[in-house]
Amino acid sequence: MTQQTDGASASSTNAHPSMPSIWRRSVALAAFFTIVGPVVGTIGVIAYIFYTGGIPYHFNILQIFVINQIIGTPFAATCGIILAIRAVFSGRVSFLESIGAALASTVIVMGITGLLDVRFLIDDPMGLLGYFALTAGISIWAAIICYWLFYRLFWPRESA
Repeated sequence: MTQQTDGASASSTNAHPSMPSIWRRSVALAAFFTIVGPVVGTIGVIAYIFYTGGIPYHFNILQIFVINQIIGTPFAATCGIILAIRAVFSGRVSFLESIGAALASTVIVMGITGLLDVRFLIDDPMGLLGYFALTAGISIWAAIICYWLFYRLFWPRESA
């Protein structure tokens, strides 16, 4: 086999030297949201529980933490994947896009898992709209904090 080294192939490999780094950063963005998002969301849930009257008698703080890690991971992973796809195509993600991704991930995950089914929440005193608002609020809270942390810690700053 002969190796072809014409000018077109050499220039195409050097045309976008930052392309692999954008892919790495996008994968890091999705991983960061997947790992840190549930922790931040759990802090929001615990704050909400204390605000509304404390921990229910049959739970302790560790159980609430573990349950929210399990429940929050699909929301955070979906939000991180949406933002990573956006970062690949645009090179950067805005603050408002992270809020939009949090809302989209809430709808997607709740729709896939069937939590938007009205019959599931018929006996719930909070109701469907209240449950959706709480979940979306926690998702937005986690997305804002994760966005801020990721861009402060890992994204290169553009010099003027």
